[in-house]
Amino acid sequence: MCLIWLRRLTQLFSLAFFLYLIGRNSYPLDFPIPPELFSRLSPLTALTASISARSLLTPFWPALFILVSALILGRAFCGWVCPLGSTIDITDKLLPGCKEKPGDKPSPASRVKYLILIGGISASLLGVQLVGYLDPLSIAPRSYIMGILAPLELLTRWLLSVAKGVGWLSPIASPLSSFANKHIFSFLAPNFPHWYVHTLVILGIALLALWRRRGFCRMLCPLGALLGTVSRLAPMGRTVDAERCKDCGTCPAECKMGAIAGDGVGTFGGECILCLNCRSSCRLDAVHFNFASPFIRRKEEQELASAGPSRRAFIASIGTGLVLAAPRALGADLFLPKKKNNAPLRPPGALPEERFLGACIRCGQCMRVCPTWGLQPTLLEAGLAGMFSPRLVPRIGYCEYNCNLCGRVCSSGAIRELPLEEKQIFVIGLAVIDRNRCLPWAKNEECLVCEEVCPVPQKAIVLKGGGKRKGKGGKRVARPVVVGDLCIGCGICENRCPLEGKSAIVVEVGMVGGDS
Repeated sequence: MCLIWLRRLTQLFSLAFFLYLIGRNSYPLDFPIPPELFSRLSPLTALTASISARSLLTPFWPALFILVSALILGRAFCGWVCPLGSTIDITDKLLPGCKEKPGDKPSPASRVKYLILIGGISASLLGVQLVGYLDPLSIAPRSYIMGILAPLELLTRWLLSVAKGVGWLSPIASPLSSFANKHIFSFLAPNFPHWYVHTLVILGIALLALWRRRGFCRMLCPLGALLGTVSRLAPMGRTVDAERCKDCGTCPAECKMGAIAGDGVGTFGGECILCLNCRSSCRLDAVHFNFASPFIRRKEEQELASAGPSRRAFIASIGTGLVLAAPRALGADLFLPKKKNNAPLRPPGALPEERFLGACIRCGQCMRVCPTWGLQPTLLEAGLAGMFSPRLVPRIGYCEYNCNLCGRVCSSGAIRELPLEEKQIFVIGLAVIDRNRCLPWAKNEECLVCEEVCPVPQKAIVLKGGGKRKGKGGKRVARPVVVGDLCIGCGICENRCPLEGKSAIVVEVGMVGGDS
């Protein structure tokens, strides 16, 4: 019983620490522990991202600890530390799970995660990163940042603002609002227009409990499949005293992973996450977890068939991964933008596009740390293979001239950490003026906004005369012109353009030099 409480406390602490790191992942980023720590713990994304990017991604060195722990303790990480696993345990308690009938073979659905694992690795060989969509250490930060915490903060801000306007609530709401603004809320209110996509993802994962407890972990998690494969060599595992066991059926019913056979003795290889529920529920003290040679344990337990895929499914999953990756590898993704200057505007320091998409694990940490919320997840702007990768949307938020935090929190090195001096001259695009919408050009009306806000010391936007006179005898209206050799594409001009709807000045990708 003590071990059960230790596991629960470890889970709660791990989840709380994970959420705390997300909360501290904001400007000016003065916390000593890397806020993207959990995103760097996955040996699976370390493997596939390194293969896709064609280079060893050293930021993933903490993943070695998880891999070593799986070699010793099996899938303990899944049951004790994983933030998504802890979240699923909480939602499973709130939802009515279906009654399962344990058998002498693993559920066929449990093999799907192995197919996803094999397909994801094979896709990475063609430079396409697919694992990031389903790796729990990418899903968890992405879903919490954009699908849970962002709408929750907006709702809380609104409730506090309403409460401050109610006479009897104001004395309570005002200090609460001040405390939240200082210690909890981000500097600016979160702004993710497509937050509901990520909410639906985490909601869908939670609703799998209606079919299977820990449904995502059992059926879809590729990291769990990798750790399950490695854990077959682990000396730590479950053993049952066959003389004491009376085949009461309690432990198979209590197992949230469906890792125990119907007789209560057999354990399906690679499925146990050491949650200890079977041990705590056994009234005969027949279940134990201890160290022994994995080969001896396999003989003692008469361990049943592994949940791994058959040879035919193994080959099919490799083929599926290659087929899914081939169009992108050949540059023929159906959803790729047709023109280069319609491609997503990547953050400063991003690797070249193909390598960037191979290295990016879609964790969302860079979007969380952006002080203007200008970094947004793509949907189909970069094709199917680029979904959820970061892009700068200047109309929502510009790239702050004195900020280089996105490179500091990038989990995989897809965004390089640039010194501030280098970041301030790093070109990500070029501002282009639409003279049919720009007030000085189209309507001969004065407007100096884009020139005033340009942060480049030499001014990448200058005002030139030569326009029509404003009124009889009036001075000529100055018109803005972009100095192409100085513009870095930060997007503040597009963000601050006073026109409603589309800005009269837009940052485009692939444009070089020249004045506009």
